[in-house]
Amino acid sequence: MARHNVKVDDLYSTVADSPDKYLCSDRIHYNSEGIRRQAGEAARVIAEALQARK
Repeated sequence: MARHNVKVDDLYSTVADSPDKYLCSDRIHYNSEGIRRQAGEAARVIAEALQARK
């Protein structure tokens, strides 16, 4: 990805500190708090990329 200058946003790292806190009981899908945390990170990275393009 770096070779093609594609930005990668590792969303797992935003919830890796406490997976039990952010996962549903099926241990696969994220609960609402996990989704909210990942969405905040995605928004931050997108905003940063848009600012860099100006």
